[in-house]
Amino acid sequence: RCYTADVRTERVVDAGNVITAGGVTAGIDLGLHLVERFAGREARIRVAHQMDYLGDTTNQYLNGYLQASDIVDFDSPDVKTLAAALRQTSPETTAKRCFEWVRDEIRHSLDHGDEQVTLKASEVLRERTGLCYAKSHLLAALLRANGIPCGFVYQRLALDDAGTSFCLHGLNAVWLPGHGWYRIDPRGNRPGVNSQFDPPLERLAFETNLSGEGISEHVFADPLPVVVTALRQSRGMTDLSSNLPDVDVRVFRDNRGSL
Repeated sequence: RCYTADVRTERVVDAGNVITAGGVTAGIDLGLHLVERFAGREARIRVAHQMDYLGDTTNQYLNGYLQASDIVDFDSPDVKTLAAALRQTSPETTAKRCFEWVRDEIRHSLDHGDEQVTLKASEVLRERTGLCYAKSHLLAALLRANGIPCGFVYQRLALDDAGTSFCLHGLNAVWLPGHGWYRIDPRGNRPGVNSQFDPPLERLAFETNLSGEGISEHVFADPLPVVVTALRQSRGMTDLSSNLPDVDVRVFRDNRGSL
């Protein structure tokens, strides 16, 4: 006999003021549902990961960080070949090897005075040069080709000590077993810049200290459109360096990725 107006077969049913679970073990799903409702999807994923409860929701979520695209084109033969050559015995050691290769083997365009602007992962690999954004595209491609979820994170940095003008700085976040999302910056080291792979410690190239600076807590599955547009429309590195992409730091706190 049915005592409810509507019978559902889902493990968790959210009817607004009343949330029910379909059984004892489904109570875990209900708890994670509440975490997501009040703290967001990524908080749910982190909690599930800490509990070693990696169900379909987590797998579906991470699947978005494993896809090839026009820019993260790890289906390119050269990218696939390099990814295979860099593969190690575990996701963490593979991620470190790929990170160090991109950091050290791909020139940072401004540091080395390269005028060419690169965008696609395969293009960055072919030309061996790129800005921070482009280098992050190649690193994402190498990691995804190895089955390791990788996304994009952005810092907003001041271009002067007074904090009167700003630009975006591109880096990556990689999903590591036992750690969850871990941010890494493959832009390339130089005096005063020392980015390393040392989980769980994040050792990024730059800190955000001035008013107006910040870092996105959201991990984007795709490069920001404002970044892609700036790279595509630039006439060269001289032009781009005077028109670097920027967004208001408050957008980062929205963490919905709609830029």
